[in-house]
Amino acid sequence: MHAATLRATAIVLAAGALVVTALEATLLSRYGATWITLGNLGVHVAVTGALAVRHDLPRVSTAVTVIALGYLDVLAWQSPVNLGVSPVLLALPLAVHLTARREPFGWASMGLVAAIAVGYFSPMRLLPSRTDQNVWTLLFLVTILGAFVLGAARRHSDIVYEGKLSRERERLDAQTVARIDRARTGERERIAREVHDIVAHNLAVIQVQASTSIAVGSEEQLGESMLTIKRTSSEALTEIRTLVRLLRDQETGAVAGDLSQVRTFVQAARAAGIRVDADLPDDDTLAEWQARWPNLVRETLLRVTQEAVTNVIKHGGPDAQAVVSIRQEDDPDRVVAEVDNDRYRESDSPGFGLLGVRERVELLGGTLDYGPRGSGFHFACTIPIGGVAP
Repeated sequence: MHAATLRATAIVLAAGALVVTALEATLLSRYGATWITLGNLGVHVAVTGALAVRHDLPRVSTAVTVIALGYLDVLAWQSPVNLGVSPVLLALPLAVHLTARREPFGWASMGLVAAIAVGYFSPMRLLPSRTDQNVWTLLFLVTILGAFVLGAARRHSDIVYEGKLSRERERLDAQTVARIDRARTGERERIAREVHDIVAHNLAVIQVQASTSIAVGSEEQLGESMLTIKRTSSEALTEIRTLVRLLRDQETGAVAGDLSQVRTFVQAARAAGIRVDADLPDDDTLAEWQARWPNLVRETLLRVTQEAVTNVIKHGGPDAQAVVSIRQEDDPDRVVAEVDNDRYRESDSPGFGLLGVRERVELLGGTLDYGPRGSGFHFACTIPIGGVAP
């Protein structure tokens, strides 16, 4: 029950007790201001106040009610006149219910025992008929006990419910923490893939160019190698700055996929001494793909092609020959990228490039197949275009 409703209920009960108190005040005019009549009036005032604060001060309210009505028993038994059975006696089961509802079982049990004692010696025991005395006293005691049972049952129900809520909150908190951890892990993996794809490809080109210039040693070759190294390092720095800017701005998605870069990858391989036979879409087709395909598909296609070409540069060796093909074949909702080279040298330290490419492709529901084929290496990837948000 809402706090405002509980307070309103307490005020209504106090108002009813106040009306009874006003009626009891008429005993002063009938019997005079004796210690019994004044005590009776004081009991009613105390019970009225206890009812008014029962929500905010439950222990105080219960204690005052039990003590005041216990004193009323004393007054009733000591009074030379019959004071009658006051309706404020109903405050006793209300107090027992409140204690059982709000307090631990030990406190509630003590309150119940005190209330039963007060109820047993209540003014009902002074009714003219012994039958009425027994019936009304028993009914009053049953009411007190029933109030206790209802209050204790409600408290137990609340404890069970709060336990369920607590466990549910813990479960939701654990799920939230797990989702945050997965998101963080996914973000770290995404950044790792981006950094690897940007840096590894360009460093491979730079390494091959530097090795070629050192091996050949001619001024012409040295100049061409230095120009390639300069261009490649500049492109790598530009992509890294773009990635960092996106991360700082907290934008979503990967670095924007410019499909024209596939030609740059092929040129880099040729500059590294690889003989490349490129089967690529024309500029109009690339522009149409660029406008129609989702960014995630374009970026995945770029990184897949970049990693395959990088592997050719790193593992193909001088004068290797490669075939790079990007096409849609008969299915307009899928794009296929294939890279084959005729030479392959196993690396002593396997990297993370192919793992990152597989993660990218699987996120889109595509397929990836790669491995040695004869003396060379075959790389094939199919990426679905439909079903991905633009």
